[in-house]
Amino acid sequence: SNNYAGGYYVAEELIKLGCQKYFYCVDAELALTYTSTQRFKGFCERIGCTNPDAKVEQIAVGEYDILSVLEKLYKEKDEPVGIFCVSDYLAGKISNAMMSKGFYLPIIGFDNVFSRVSIPNITTIEQPMKEIGYTSAKVLYEHMYNRNSALCQFELPVKLIHQASTEKAYLKNIVEFLNN
Repeated sequence: SNNYAGGYYVAEELIKLGCQKYFYCVDAELALTYTSTQRFKGFCERIGCTNPDAKVEQIAVGEYDILSVLEKLYKEKDEPVGIFCVSDYLAGKISNAMMSKGFYLPIIGFDNVFSRVSIPNITTIEQPMKEIGYTSAKVLYEHMYNRNSALCQFELPVKLIHQASTEKAYLKNIVEFLNN
């Protein structure tokens, strides 16, 4: 999928929310993958177009690092901060951890796999999973039976799916609820 565009769309959404500082959270073992770096690149470039002085921090999250990530985010809870996670799974883990500590920041995931089962539902970038599988199988099949065919790269479109984790009214209500 077009990971660069996905990162770009996330940045646009967080900019609309008025964020001034941004965190990109990525699973430690995925931090240097092409997929992750393209998401981060699109994210940073869009933010830089609007606010060249904005801070973008990448956080590599290991299996047991959620508490240390939470401590870092908690320090920023009164600032206009936005969080972009490399996956819905990681976004859900961080979202749950924030809520357990009584604060909440806008968060966006990627994949649209776990976004609807988390509370709140996570705004996400939807990848065309069926098309990815079909296109991959087709390219592999053609290459297996025609060794002269060149391997190629396709970028399938992605789209932003708006949900509660970035709705201003929801964020305001959840923070008020958690603080009472």
